[in-house]
Amino acid sequence: GAEYTFKMSVTNSDGLTGTSTITILIGRPPWNGNFAVSPANGTSMVDIFFLETGNWTDDPTSLPLEYTFQYGITVSGSIQMTSLSSKSTVTNLSTYLPLGDGENYKLVV
Repeated sequence: GAEYTFKMSVTNSDGLTGTSTITILIGRPPWNGNFAVSPANGTSMVDIFFLETGNWTDDPTSLPLEYTFQYGITVSGSIQMTSLSSKSTVTNLSTYLPLGDGENYKLVV
């Protein structure tokens, strides 16, 4: 992570100045995790897909980690994400997936 100190100085019309500072710590994001989807190919709304993540490392003060499973469809050149789950400590999800992109039916998970 990194540490940042911000200082604010304010001067009134009489030339009197007041100051205040604040220091914040910015943690780095979790790292070294993995994510898998099985099966890698399937039929929308027919096959059940198993999504699983694990082995993430983070600063102990940031634990427990919380996960949200999402899928994305490309619309007008940008990926629009939709949540499949609420944020929780659960590291896997079994779900049906919708049709993907209209051009190639692919989903980003």
